Amino acid sequence: MKCREKVFGKLDSGEEVRLFHLENDEGLEIDIIEYGAIIHRLVVPDRKGERADVVMGQDTLEDYIKKPGFYAAVIGRCANRIANAVFSIDGKEYVLEKNNGSNNLHSGSGNYADKLFRGKLFDSEDKVGVTLYYKDFGRGGFPGTVDVWVTYTLTSEGCLEIRYKAIPDSDTVINLTNHAYFNLSGHDSGSVENHLLQIEADFYLPNDNMALPTGEVFSVKGTDMDFNSPRPIGDGFRSAEVQLAQFGGYDHNYCLRGRGYRKVAELYDPVSGRGMEGYTDLPGMQLYTTNTAMKNSTGKDGAIYQKHGALCLETQHFPNSVNMSHFPSPIYRAGETYESVTAFKFFAK
Repeated sequence: MKCREKVFGKLDSGEEVRLFHLENDEGLEIDIIEYGAIIHRLVVPDRKGERADVVMGQDTLEDYIKKPGFYAAVIGRCANRIANAVFSIDGKEYVLEKNNGSNNLHSGSGNYADKLFRGKLFDSEDKVGVTLYYKDFGRGGFPGTVDVWVTYTLTSEGCLEIRYKAIPDSDTVINLTNHAYFNLSGHDSGSVENHLLQIEADFYLPNDNMALPTGEVFSVKGTDMDFNSPRPIGDGFRSAEVQLAQFGGYDHNYCLRGRGYRKVAELYDPVSGRGMEGYTDLPGMQLYTTNTAMKNSTGKDGAIYQKHGALCLETQHFPNSVNMSHFPSPIYRAGETYESVTAFKFFAK
């Protein structure tokens, strides 16, 4: 197990942004940068031992700033959408920025994806990692301040664990995730349509035309939303079902089966033999298949990212759950500790 750090770049303010490199003996390598707590590179061996970077991103700090795309960044204070950019706690209303039609998406200007965290490496015989800290002062209309810690850990068994911890000084909504765009053939290898996906979920949340959940809960049975058995994700790209046709792919929250920390998904690329199991203790997971976000966008290594060139598996509280009393609540009280863990375990066969 190896870990080291170096300077990745400087902000206009002159502040240095460091990169933290984590590596195990099986050829798995991860680079984390302090800007946005972004997973800059994630190198995974295939069935032949050949390695490839499997997350989309940018080459330089300047590119991350100039071409924002939530690339493998930590999203907070509240990931996903809040309807009409407003919510109430105990009758007190909080008005947020509208940056997705009439809604608030990923916390607007408060989004952690472009904030500077500060990190510290740690290591032991069977794992290496970095803990990053950020003080959220409530930009975008959110109440109070929140101390936020994100810890990335790489184990000798090929597992990338992401632990989130947050403590607010006021009652607020907290919903953290990582927005990694995965392509197990390599970040620059084209469509993920032939990736096989399995999700442990019997229900999903249907969306309106702005990808905001309507509040209904639909069964996946008999639809192209059903991933209870592994199947090519590209089936949904060509689906005539309204929930998929209106977006040209997936941008939906799955209501994950079970409670507590458990396996919730598996992704497999038949071409390379790379696979990834997903684990979390959260109730939901947003499946997003880069329907529009990456169209003709230049990324790392000169790659031209295309529609459906990757997919996101964003573990989370349900979107707009702060305004839906029948969804699990994302409200945390002053002094209450928010803690959650998500992990991705890689394999090849």
